[in-house]
Amino acid sequence: MKNRMLRKMLRGMLRGLFLASALIPASGMIFAQEGRDGRFDRPGQWHDRRGDVVERSIGDLQSMRSLPYLARYERMRLDRAVFELRAFQERMRDGRFDRGRLDRAIDNMSPLSSANRLRREDRERLWQDLNDLRRFRADGYDGRFSNGYRR
Repeated sequence: MKNRMLRKMLRGMLRGLFLASALIPASGMIFAQEGRDGRFDRPGQWHDRRGDVVERSIGDLQSMRSLPYLARYERMRLDRAVFELRAFQERMRDGRFDRGRLDRAIDNMSPLSSANRLRREDRERLWQDLNDLRRFRADGYDGRFSNGYRR
């Protein structure tokens, strides 16, 4: 009697262990496809499902503009980065990929990503935007825009 109960208990534990060992890697694969804020972690997909990288970066910069503890020169860098990104967007609408505008926006955002006056969350968000913009600059343009139209 005791042996039967012990075997039943062990069999149940083995089933549970087997099930857990099969489900844990599967759940990791499901959640690995998507990163922070719906951004895809797969190479070559620099955009997110909610909108353009440039538009999201402008929104993040504008939300940081209202922070009370930023120095004047940091606000100026934010304003210059937003200006360059908006000018880049206008040129994109006209069918031109203005790498210079994008580079200047990235140059203005770079020092802010390590500014100690920003909260850690804001720095991380800015750092992610910078990485996405750099990836967009490097991979997002090959003579075509991301929507498939030619120059």
